Amino acid sequence: MINAPVITSLSGVYGATWADRWDINGAFTWDAAGQTIGDTEIWIRRVFVDADFSKWGTVGFAARAFTIGHLCATSPDPIHYQIKLRFNNYTDPAGPFSNVVEVGMRDGIVVIKETGAGLSNANSYATVDDGDVYHDGHLYASAWTSATTEKKIAALAMATRLIDAEYQFNGVRAVATQSLQWPRRQCRIPDEEAELAENLVPKAVIHATCELARELIIADRTAAPPGEGLSYQNVGGTQTGYNKADTRPIIPAVVQALLAKFGVLIKSKSGSTKLVRA
Repeated sequence: MINAPVITSLSGVYGATWADRWDINGAFTWDAAGQTIGDTEIWIRRVFVDADFSKWGTVGFAARAFTIGHLCATSPDPIHYQIKLRFNNYTDPAGPFSNVVEVGMRDGIVVIKETGAGLSNANSYATVDDGDVYHDGHLYASAWTSATTEKKIAALAMATRLIDAEYQFNGVRAVATQSLQWPRRQCRIPDEEAELAENLVPKAVIHATCELARELIIADRTAAPPGEGLSYQNVGGTQTGYNKADTRPIIPAVVQALLAKFGVLIKSKSGSTKLVRA
């Protein structure tokens, strides 16, 4: 009897390199029991769409891993695929198939940059390219340059949300339906007499977004700190003191400096988390 492979892991990856590209990556084990087996067949179906599994292809047995590439099925909601394997020199149509494993996949977040037009669906003041250019001139860029594109995208979107939540910018929104605080009308800055144009996002706001994105990749600046609400903590005879006046702002000092000409933090202690001194 030929032992069936056992799928041990399955994960979905959305790749931005090709339009509408899906990859499903998996790994399997097999109890050889003295048998010599060739390639492994991959069978796949979309849950709730395909009634039966269909053969997708074969992979080399030696690697004990497989990739199902370029499925071209994108959606804001999860699309569920089920995968099973069998050895291709086993002629019985009934098996032995591996366990059936399901993976839910959906589009990753994409950057929709605010161009100054007052877009209703913008989610960032900067693109990954903006971030790459900004960090070309940054002495401490390693956290950004070593991050994946997906992580950079998420960091830029989160940075934009935090800037919009923490700051009250001068003037008013330029378009009633725009999703972000910029562009703005009647926005003046201290060292200029004229108001800023209503169809732009200042370069400093773009740079601030890139800077905060890098900081968010390094650490979660929004998380509650250890010892919140405590003055002292004793663990195993070691006492740790917490200075409640010693805080780390969610918006770092560099980002605050970049945005200082265009608005103010909503509260004087806005966006602070405690630093812990052990």
